[in-house]
Parts: sequence; structure tokens; C-alpha cells
Amino acid sequence: MFKHMAMWIWPDAVQGESAEQIVARLRAAHIDILIPYIGLRDIPAKRAAYEDRIQALVEEAHRHGLKVIACFDEMGTYDTMPAKGFCQVREDGKPQGLLCPAHPGAREYILGDLDRVLLKFDFDGVNLEDSYVYNSTTIYDPAHSGGAAFTVISVCHCEHCRAHAPIGQPGWHQWKTDRMTDLIEAESKLIQSRRPGLPFSVAARMPYARDDFYAPYRAEIPYYAGWQQCQAR
Repeated sequence: MFKHMAMWIWPDAVQGESAEQIVARLRAAHIDILIPYIGLRDIPAKRAAYEDRIQALVEEAHRHGLKVIACFDEMGTYDTMPAKGFCQVREDGKPQGLLCPAHPGAREYILGDLDRVLLKFDFDGVNLEDSYVYNSTTIYDPAHSGGAAFTVISVCHCEHCRAHAPIGQPGWHQWKTDRMTDLIEAESKLIQSRRPGLPFSVAARMPYARDDFYAPYRAEIPYYAGWQQCQAR
């Protein structure tokens, strides 16, 4: 019934199995698209070896007619990330675990690493993973949270946003939405300039400005009060 079937490939699988083993099992399951996470993140000493395994996986998949979509996620911060200082900041000054889409330093880092990936690997497409959000702990997300409780924590109050964003003003929500859009647009342009026609998708998320957005579907949505705060857009 389906034209294609895809599966995410976690770093543990890439490190723990050979490319031949992974591709053979996927073919046996009639899965023809692989989506590996390309960054090993906070183990820099193993990153080169991990990317060698990704390269082998791409080559083995292509030998058997499978496609490989890069799962590119450089918004989430980790201890050894060069751009960690450009993360989102709560009102109380506590840094959060995601880069600030508005910060020029974060944008430069993300675009630079995306460019490196596009040049190094023969991917068949690029997916930006769902950390393209203003602070994953800021708002209730029923896809990843249990129960009806949720909190609203104000972000971003980083140095750049304090200097340029209309923090606390009516236009602040739209300003953040526009900065996220600007970043994704820049990534899209980079992808199309490096690899014209390469498929590209993104899971970006922002709190809705209108509380009544989901009102027509209230009866179908668990924890409706939480869904008013955040969902994919």
C-alpha cells in the first residue's frame, strides 16, 4: 500500500552494526529509505570514525538502490559544541539545551556544519530534526510529555535577544517565529545552492499566538490546554 518505507537509524546502530548488516535487515523488511543521525555530538574523539561508518552506510545503501536522508540536528547543544555559548537563555539567566535561532553565532555554526555535511556525503535528502523549537522544555508538548501539566518558561533572553528582540512586547512571538523562519530559509538556500533539487524537510515548532487554533478539534485532543501552547507548524 505504501510507495516507500523509511526508518531512522540511531547512532548506537551505526556504531554497533556494519553497513552490510543494517542494509540487509532493512531490505528484508522492505524498507527503502534510511534516515541516520549524522552527528555523534559529545564524543568528538569518535566523530571521525562515526562519520566513516555513515559514509560506508551511504555507499552500501546506494549499492542496493536504497536512499539515505540525512537527519541533521545541530540545534541541540552539548558540552564540546563550539557554539554552546549561543544557546537559548531563560529569563532567570539559566542556559537551555538548544541554540538560539536568532543569534548570529548560532546561525554561522549551524550553516557551516550543514555546508560541511553537504560537501562530504552523497545524501539523497536532508531532514532537519525537531529540535527546531524555542526551548523544548518551555511549553507543553503532548508528543513527549505525559499528563495534563505543562509550564510556560520565557525564552530567549540571551545577550543577542536582549539587545534586539521586543522581549515581553506584543510583537515578541512574531519576532521569534521570523527568526526561526530566517534560519530555515538560509539552510534551504544553502542546500539548494550546493545540491540543486535535493529534497529538504524540517520539523519546526513554535507556540501558537492564537489560543483558539485547535478549538474546532477540542473533543479529539487529549490535554487540550497543553495543545493550545505548542504544536508543529
